[in-house]
Amino acid sequence: MAKELTPEEWLTQIDMGLEFRRRRGLEESWVMLEALFYNVDPSQELPGPNIIMSQGDTILSSLSVPYPMINVSPMTSKGIEGARVVERVDNNLIYDLELSKEFEEATLNAYLYGVGVLKVGYDSEFGFRPEDQIQIGEESLDMTLSGFSNKGERIEYDSRIRPGMPWVKTIPTSDIVVPYGTRRFEDAPWVAQRFVRTLTDLKADPKYKVPRDLRPNMSGKDFVNSYSSVMKRMVLSPSPGQSSIAKELQNGEFVECWEIHDQKRKKIYVVTGSSDKFLRKDVDHLQMYGLPYVSLSFTPRSKWFWVTPESFYLLSSQNELLDIYLQAQKQRRISVLHFLIKSGAMSVEEAEKLVSPDVGATAWIDGDEVGDDVRKAITPFTATNNNINLYQIDAEAIRRDARETLGGGRNAAGQFEKGRKTATETLAVQQGGNLRMNRRMGNVAHAYENIFRKVNAIIGRFWTRRRMVEVGDEYVPFNGQVFRGGYRYKIGFSVAPQPSAQQARAEAMQTYLTLSQDPKVDQGALVEYLTSEFNDPMLDRVFSGGESKDADLRARMSAMSQTG
Repeated sequence: MAKELTPEEWLTQIDMGLEFRRRRGLEESWVMLEALFYNVDPSQELPGPNIIMSQGDTILSSLSVPYPMINVSPMTSKGIEGARVVERVDNNLIYDLELSKEFEEATLNAYLYGVGVLKVGYDSEFGFRPEDQIQIGEESLDMTLSGFSNKGERIEYDSRIRPGMPWVKTIPTSDIVVPYGTRRFEDAPWVAQRFVRTLTDLKADPKYKVPRDLRPNMSGKDFVNSYSSVMKRMVLSPSPGQSSIAKELQNGEFVECWEIHDQKRKKIYVVTGSSDKFLRKDVDHLQMYGLPYVSLSFTPRSKWFWVTPESFYLLSSQNELLDIYLQAQKQRRISVLHFLIKSGAMSVEEAEKLVSPDVGATAWIDGDEVGDDVRKAITPFTATNNNINLYQIDAEAIRRDARETLGGGRNAAGQFEKGRKTATETLAVQQGGNLRMNRRMGNVAHAYENIFRKVNAIIGRFWTRRRMVEVGDEYVPFNGQVFRGGYRYKIGFSVAPQPSAQQARAEAMQTYLTLSQDPKVDQGALVEYLTSEFNDPMLDRVFSGGESKDADLRARMSAMSQTG
């Protein structure tokens, strides 16, 4: 069995992973790309187009589908009934876990930083231990209260994470480290995730063993600034009185921790630069179908996990457009009407009248200086070298190049293409653009499917209590056992919500009216379909000729007729 690494050795491995990310992921550009996207970069002080934001919004709008649906199919005949339950539970979880919002954030991270990361967890944000589950007699409630301290105070603050429920959360790309040379999460021997907590909350969490001499190594200012440059581990200076930085660390209240999920030993470790001891060393119960992380990337990988962000390819186009608009702004100002005035022919107050917004402005000229010829006192002139190509040709060419880089034309951005095009040309261009966008959508779908493989494996292990779920027109009991069967998952996307009950009934009635006249249709099955959609006992009585009374009522009426 391989020897376990010490905390110092793990921190060295993390440092190597940070260097791997800096070299292969172009981490130096992440802060600038984010600033450009949000229009707060110093280069954007002057007005101009934000092509990184506009192209990113096009991709987000195309890939952020508000109504995903999961389809579950059994791999064996024994799983047919279970697949209906699993599919219903999974579709409920899509909305309960707010997966659309999490995937939108992960998509934005993939666009800006090359890789978006989603984490799958259960019950609590900072770790789950089955031995902490609440018991009532011999029955487990499938949940813990480790999000609270022994005093009943909250020590975890994400309201989306609830006891006894799986959860999916987008992790900032800057907080993820993989070993040097990793290509995918699936083949990574370990993954480290950075998190920051107050020392008070860390000590109150029963899952952690916090040394008494542990001190904070980060202030609130450090925490915010850590995302503003290439990230390095925070360490506590051994001589805090020797520098202002050490004093600031000493006055902090946060501890930067690294949560390591080790696939080799199926362990979870937590280390920090402030201590040479493990804050946590435990079995990683959530390692199912690999590590509890799923990545999302739109730049194809050839060798490495970290890739060039798509937004990085637009940097040259962004800079060129800003330069064009700056030049055009200067040309517009040059083309404004100007005056040459002979010195002494007009006072400053009179000259200002010429550029005032007043209609019929009048300025007085000193006749002694110019005589009778006013033209000797003042001469208007306007620059005539205004370059219209900047807007009409150069800027549009750069925009076209940017759209070509990411594969989104004007139509994808909600605009009409210029010029007349035949139907064949339009269809060919649309199909080409769809192929490039469908590749990205395929990556999103694959990430959804990986998420549910891990979520369902967690449910299959930890949901031991009997629960109920609505399947069709009935409530079906189930527990985690049904999730242990072999299933295939396929995600579907829709821009429209699921039809309401009223719409579903209207469609069922239309189907009934259409098929009721067909002699080849089983009319009994058709009636059963209609009544199941309406789920109304009165409709059952209508189709049964009014004789569908309950058994007790029929028995009482029969007894009364016999005695009468």
